Amino acid sequence: MKISGHKGIKLILLAALTVFTACFGGCGKENKYVYIGVDMSTPGMSLYLTYTANGFKKVSNYVFFPESAEESIGKIRMAKQGIDITYLPVEYIGLIKPEDDLKVIMADCFGEDGELLGVWVAKNSWLQNAPNYSRKFIEGLYMSMDYRAEHMNTTYADAKTAMKNVRDFDWDIYKETMEYCAAYSIANKEELKDVRFKVCGVQRMLEMFEGFETGQGEGYELCRRAYDRYKASDSKSFEELFDFTLGVEAMKTVISEK
Repeated sequence: MKISGHKGIKLILLAALTVFTACFGGCGKENKYVYIGVDMSTPGMSLYLTYTANGFKKVSNYVFFPESAEESIGKIRMAKQGIDITYLPVEYIGLIKPEDDLKVIMADCFGEDGELLGVWVAKNSWLQNAPNYSRKFIEGLYMSMDYRAEHMNTTYADAKTAMKNVRDFDWDIYKETMEYCAAYSIANKEELKDVRFKVCGVQRMLEMFEGFETGQGEGYELCRRAYDRYKASDSKSFEELFDFTLGVEAMKTVISEK
């Protein structure tokens, strides 16, 4: 299966994202909706916008744009009117406390120095109560990683400059990940924090993280260094906080379906 852009998606799709920041319920039973937190930065928005613009796995979702990492963690802690999964800059993993029903389930992107930059944090109860839709959504994020890795040929600043007078964003024309970020910014008149970052496709991510469960591999070492650097005095143990079992399974599924 070749991963390609979804035909005919217009500006209305991206502009509509801001509509869904109002109150919404948490997940208890198998809920077909996923409630997502997305950091207002280029690394934070890049994977979600790639997922949304291309319609990978087609899981219905609502998005919440936190103003800070503290707000993101506060929202995902909530049993009602909260979120199920959120992008989090790894420097804030110390905000996750031992009593929180949360764990890091996948890496997202890396800094220019190659160190871990961003992760996705999920609510355990969501993974348990919505196993089919949570798995499907995570597989969609990994499909988006493949697309993103192949469409990072322009910078956010250059994309914004090239698109500043555009009002109809047709993804038959605009397929670059940073064009998605620029389109969102222009359509909603909201500036994203521009952070330089590196990405990998799903095959490379699997190579890095396949040995995670046994404490082996490049991905494990990256996560361990990030944890040792950013943990708080009362953080969960590394083994309690980081669990890539579902992520590795999802990567294998995505690769097998290509």
